[in-house]
Amino acid sequence: MPEALQMPEPELVRSRLCCLLEDLRTRVQEFFSIACVAFTTMVHVNWKNKGLDGLKHSNISYSDIDKLSLSNIPNGSDIFWVHLCMAYAITFWTCLMLKREY
Repeated sequence: MPEALQMPEPELVRSRLCCLLEDLRTRVQEFFSIACVAFTTMVHVNWKNKGLDGLKHSNISYSDIDKLSLSNIPNGSDIFWVHLCMAYAITFWTCLMLKREY
């Protein structure tokens, strides 16, 4: 800390900018890897289920985007395990990326 306080301002700005850019690079890597895995897995799992088809004759309305969400999974389905495993995998990956970065 004392070294940082004695550092000239332009050098301090450059070092902070490098830290910010490195952090941004890590966040982009983390986001794209999670987005690719989650999109290919969860969209396929949610779209194939027919949980919302039972609502066609009720007053509840839904759109096509709702078919991509957890609401399209029927109650008591074993597909909930896929959601739980993905939540743990995403948490583990985020923690691993943070550990690697810091």
